[in-house]
This record gives sequence, structure tokens and C-alpha cells, in this order.
Amino acid sequence: MHFLERFAYTHQERFAEAESCVRHLLEVRQQEQDTPPAEHMRLQVTLARLLLKQQRFSEAEALLKQQLALAEQQFGPTHPAALANVNALIQLYTAQGKDADMLALLLRSVTFLEQVLGPEHPLMASILDRLGQAYETQGLYEQAEACYQRALLLAEQGVDQARVASFLSNLAMFYLQWGHSVEAEPLLERLMPLAEQLPDEVYAEDAVTLLTVLATSYLDQGQNREAEPLLRQALELVKRRWGSEHQRLVSALILPKCGERPRSSDLGMDSRPPSGGTTISTFCSLYKNVSIVHLTTA
Repeated sequence: MHFLERFAYTHQERFAEAESCVRHLLEVRQQEQDTPPAEHMRLQVTLARLLLKQQRFSEAEALLKQQLALAEQQFGPTHPAALANVNALIQLYTAQGKDADMLALLLRSVTFLEQVLGPEHPLMASILDRLGQAYETQGLYEQAEACYQRALLLAEQGVDQARVASFLSNLAMFYLQWGHSVEAEPLLERLMPLAEQLPDEVYAEDAVTLLTVLATSYLDQGQNREAEPLLRQALELVKRRWGSEHQRLVSALILPKCGERPRSSDLGMDSRPPSGGTTISTFCSLYKNVSIVHLTTA
């Protein structure tokens, strides 16, 4: 990688200066007659990503669409140069929340991976997960479920347990959001040992959130006996993972009184939580309107 490109990547807080460096490198490369067209296109994608970092969305989109058309014309729709532009456009539309515009591009990425790199390529699980999110926001729930399930199956074929935990969490939350507790519970059971073992706290945070949301779904149905062990399990996980200080922070993990049960709508279940896990403060807010009952543990 050229020094100016390294500068652009390693000084991301100085995007305007990085942009100037890449533009200068593009001028240098244009004067070099032996510069491969694919190299020029790669630099253009780098430039577009820097424009995206500066929230100059219109400029980035126009540049990427132009380069995608050129890549398709010169190399064909399945060339890596074309895919690089597609992936950058997906990133752009993700930043803007344009799931409808992104859907066709995600489908194209899936087709590319299947035809060129194989259906079990490591990138496939992540793209399928993102495709599932796009389907979900469009109200296409059956298609979303199929994508989430396939992403999990692909992750389970690898050795990265963090990816498995992430996709287990995503699929479980998808089911809980739409009231399918029966499907969510076995996924949560599989997530729990990973949440205990993995060093990243985000998976434990996801597990605590899922336990409390699943418990709330039982409370909504008056099934207090089913909800209580889930809340106790969440408390034990908080206690083991973060210690007694955090245990007090979450109010000793409350048990709602009968007749004062929270509804799913009180817990913000009308919208899917952002990916990447929830914080302890978010977990606290789940029960902010519920009467606290002291919960002792053995």
C-alpha cells in the first residue's frame, strides 16, 4: 500500500486531509500510463469512503455509481472491482438508513459470493445477516428469518465463537420482537455459555437483555413462574460478569409484582435494538417503571 494511502487510513480523524492525499495520489496515478484500471477504481472507492466519513453522501453516491458502471463495463458485473463499489454503496446506504435502496445491492453481493467464491465463504454470514435486517425493516419477515437462520448455520461451521454468539443473539431477538418465545428460548440457552466464556462484554449484555425481554413476554401472559428463573439467571450473569457493584446498579434485578407487570411496549419492543449489544444502563431502563421486589440468590 502506498504511503499516502496508509496516511489516509491511519489518520481517520483528519478526513479532509486524508481526502486531499488520496486525490493527489489519483492525479499521480492518472499520469502514470501503466497504472491498471482496477487500481484507479480502488482508489476511487477509497475516496468515496472518505467522503462518507465526512457525511458528504451525495458526492460519495455519485462517485460510487459512476465507478460501478465503469467496472461493469470494463470487467463485468462479477469482477472484484464491481463488488468493491457495491459494498461501498451498501455502507453508504446503511449510514443513511436506506434499506430499500440497499436490498438489491445486498442480494447482488449474495449472488456474487455464491457464484464466484462459493456459498460457504466467510463473508456470506455477515452479508446474510445484513440482508435479514433489510428485509425486516421492509416488513418481509419470512425472508428475514431465512437469512438470519442461514447466517447462523454458516457461522456454526467456523471456529469463531464470537460470530456464533452474535448471530444467536440476532435471531433470538428477532423471534422475541415478533412474539415467538418458543423459538427464541433454545437460542438463548445456546447463547448463555458463550456469554460466560467470551471476553467481550457485549455478548453478556445481549444475554441479559434477551433474558429480561423473554421474561417480560411470559409476564405479559401472566406466566410469572416461567419468568422468575429467567430473571434469576440474568441476575446471576450480571453478578458473575460485573460483580456486586453492578448488581446493585441494576436494583438487584427486580421481580415485578403481580398486577403491575410491564408490557412489551413499555420495554421499547416496538423497534429492533441497534446491533452491537445493549449497555448496562439500557438494561436498567428496561424496568424503570416496575415496582422493585428484593430478589435474593443462593
